[in-house]
Amino acid sequence: MRTDAIATALIRYGLTEAPPTAGRAAYVLAHQFVAGTLQAGTPVVVDAVNADHEVRAGWVDVAHEWEARLVVLETALHDPSEHRRRVEERRPDLVGQVVPSWAQVQAQRYDAWDETQDGRRHLIDMSDTELGVAAALSHVRNLG
Repeated sequence: MRTDAIATALIRYGLTEAPPTAGRAAYVLAHQFVAGTLQAGTPVVVDAVNADHEVRAGWVDVAHEWEARLVVLETALHDPSEHRRRVEERRPDLVGQVVPSWAQVQAQRYDAWDETQDGRRHLIDMSDTELGVAAALSHVRNLG
């Protein structure tokens, strides 16, 4: 499940304004969609930024409510020039999607991860995309 797909639909159909309003609404809907999917007994993978403690707590709450295992993989790109290049070269892949500019990415609030508040997460270095994806898949496969 991609939260940017939910936000894009909300904006496209005039149900909310552009970020940050659309982002907040997308997370509220995503939490509910995931809860319904877990209730049906289907595992879920969510692609989301999860920039603040409140959003992260929502995933913890949903997992707890449905007795599901929550596995958080956080991707990181520590080279600012490479990060900027990837943001600036990103192209929308959904009808009506607007991708953020580098300035918007830099201006976005991001709460530092706090394991006591946000829970555990596994950090994946995305300097090399193929190696990062392989590391993420390996981590998930080893959960047993």
